[in-house]
Amino acid sequence: MRRFLLALGLLAAACGGDDNNSEDTGPDRYPALAAAEPFDLVGAELGVGIRSGESIASAFFAPNIYQEVSSTLPHAMLHVQAYDEGAPTFGEYLAYAAPPDAMARPATQFLGANADNARFERRVPDLYDEIDAADAEAGGDGFKSRSVVLNMWRLRKDWWVRWDGNLGDTSNIKGKGPYGLNRRNMYDDVLDQIETVAAAQKPRYFIVGDEIDLLLASDNGEGFSLAEFANFMQFYRAAADRIHEASPNTKVGAGINWDRFVARVAPQYAIGSETRNLAVLDRAVEAVIMPIAEYGDIVALKSYRGPDEADIEFPVANLSVTESYQFLRRLPELYGSDAPIVFYSIGSPVTTAVGYLAQRNYLESFSTWTAGLSPEFVGWRFMLNFDGTDTANQVVSSRCEAFTTSDRAFEMPLSACFDGAVTSVFSTKDPFKYLAGE
Repeated sequence: MRRFLLALGLLAAACGGDDNNSEDTGPDRYPALAAAEPFDLVGAELGVGIRSGESIASAFFAPNIYQEVSSTLPHAMLHVQAYDEGAPTFGEYLAYAAPPDAMARPATQFLGANADNARFERRVPDLYDEIDAADAEAGGDGFKSRSVVLNMWRLRKDWWVRWDGNLGDTSNIKGKGPYGLNRRNMYDDVLDQIETVAAAQKPRYFIVGDEIDLLLASDNGEGFSLAEFANFMQFYRAAADRIHEASPNTKVGAGINWDRFVARVAPQYAIGSETRNLAVLDRAVEAVIMPIAEYGDIVALKSYRGPDEADIEFPVANLSVTESYQFLRRLPELYGSDAPIVFYSIGSPVTTAVGYLAQRNYLESFSTWTAGLSPEFVGWRFMLNFDGTDTANQVVSSRCEAFTTSDRAFEMPLSACFDGAVTSVFSTKDPFKYLAGE
């Protein structure tokens, strides 16, 4: 505990952060919040996450559904790995195989001499082109604006994906690899790619790193690397500078899973037998999230939990789910921050089609948790379930099976197959119907 606090204190000093000012934890610092109505998701600015293969499959097989999704959730949040793990196995389209009438590059176009084609700087324009083609195929207005999420994790989220494409290296198979942002070649290479994407695509938002809180705390215990978090913060600051230079209107952030942050990261800021739960969360937000907002432009958050999960448990105190989300209303007054909150990815993990109603219930709960907030943007997790998800016998097949079983090196969580607004057989799901006001 002391080592963690000391290291984060040194990190804040190295990055130019102010001395912690949250020691005044009396009622004046945390006045009662005024009652507020649930956040109106239907009236908010909405979007949807898109992975390779989702938009082209929807547009070809169900153009009316594509039109409905792109008009209801008109902002496309493009999720791309630092190196696309799946392309050397499945080719250009990942979540869904290419429709017969759609041109698609095979896996050989991402292997050997063509391995660089799976790099972030190339896969982002690939996905832009895919959405353009889907818009043209389906007709209608299509998606009106786009953003980019750089996902630096492997699909199994046990360490960064090997950024240079050396996926056959045994160090990239299991656990933490002998590389990271302390390696100059990785640091410089990924920065250069970020700058290239920002200059060419000029996205509305650029989320540099999805769920970087995993470096500080995992769902099951300690984070992957406190030292790597310090490396990431230096990297992020350099990335924000480059993005701002290349695309001045792009808003920059780094993705934080708010649920994990409250449950796993914040408790590490408790001192002794402290029971002032708001003070613990306050201290954590000030040390970790506010520097990210200061170097960038937004507070980029992910929400991913069940609608009825138990209160978040602190080792020293309890905060309910609602209380933890309501803390976000205090950011302007506590830290003088005018950075808008962007929920770049929201959703609820399920592993069967039976759970779609629970995903809708999650949205109703999310509206209550965020009462009184005015997020600038909210994006549902993904557009389409993975191919092979919605089977008659409830046994996954096809792309979902290939990406989630231990037979291959991906081992993607099964819930990732079910995160779409639309089923893999192209019918709208309960959460989408809620967002559409049905």
